[in-house]
Formats: sequence, structure tokens, C-alpha cells
Amino acid sequence: MITLTVDRFKDTFFDREVVKRAADKAQFESLRKGGGSIRLIARRSIRRRKKPSAPGQPPSSRKGQLKEFIFFGYDVSSRSVVVGPARLDRPTGAPNILEFSGTAKAPDRRRVRRIGDGGEMRISDSPMPGATVKRAYSGKGPYVAYARVRSARQAAHATRLNDQLYRPNPATVRIAARPYMAPALDAALSQLPRHWARSVNGG
Repeated sequence: MITLTVDRFKDTFFDREVVKRAADKAQFESLRKGGGSIRLIARRSIRRRKKPSAPGQPPSSRKGQLKEFIFFGYDVSSRSVVVGPARLDRPTGAPNILEFSGTAKAPDRRRVRRIGDGGEMRISDSPMPGATVKRAYSGKGPYVAYARVRSARQAAHATRLNDQLYRPNPATVRIAARPYMAPALDAALSQLPRHWARSVNGG
């Protein structure tokens, strides 16, 4: 999260109630506009795509959730605006890890195949003509022939191949930082004085 504050003026002239009310309104408007600018810049920096971004670059978002769940709000008690992603219903802490780097629990891709499912029937290092074939590990792994599971024996066979494909599965993975909020703040800094000036002038 990023917090912006505007210091209150210390000169006695600014202690007058009418000036304080105007300054309070101007402060609120300038922080609101500043928060909106940072959010917009952060959202635009995130590309919606399946391919991961390079470390050090803003992250990719497969479904657009990270991009759409960036908000900003005014905190009355601290007289500041907070800008950042909402906490998603996932235990990984992905938004925070993407910003600062860290470790996350690796997803378990193993599946138990059942009758009626599509299941793994054969694994090969070369293409297999005439079969429904996909490559494991996001297109970088072996070729896998799939078919509908029609018996308990096929289900057990497909489950064994699935386990073979996706093991070993590390408990955690290290994720390099792909910051998007700090760069957005840096990009918006030049706009903040203009927001304050326009708010004070009523612009």
C-alpha cells in the first residue's frame, strides 16, 4: 500500500477557521485526485496476458483481477489517501509478493482422474499423431495424449500419469519482485503539486 499525506500549514494565518475549512477541502480534493492518478497509472502498467512479466517489470494479470482490484480511499483519521490492491480471497498474498518479492505456496496441479473425466493415457517426448495431445508445463514439457476415462482401470492409470507429470511439486516457490505501485507513485509525483494548486484555486 502507498499512503500520501499533505502537511498542515503552521503559520498562524492558516489557523483561521475559514482558511482551515478551505484547506481541508483542498487537501481532500488534492489527495483524491492524486490517489486516482496513482491508481490509473498502476492499472495501465499491468498487462492482461498469460505470459509472466520479466522480474522488475509490472506484473501480468491472466484474468484481470489484479488490475481491476486496485482502489484508493481517504482515511479521515490520518488525513491521508491509501492506494493499493484489495486483498484477494487467496492465501498466497500475491499482491504484496509481486510488489516486494517473497515466497508463495506452489499450486498442486495433481488431479485424481475418475470415470467420465478426460485423463492422461500416454506420455511421450515427441508428438503423437491421431491423439488429443497437449504439452505439460505451459507448453514446455512432454507431450500428453488425453482420452475420456471409461473404466476404473483407466482412471487409476490416468491418475498415475498425472502424478508422474506434476511431481515433484516444491512446497514453496520464490517470486521475484514485479513492482507496480511504487513505479506508479514515482510517475505521479510530478502531478501532485498541480492537483494541490488546482484544489486550492477551485480548479
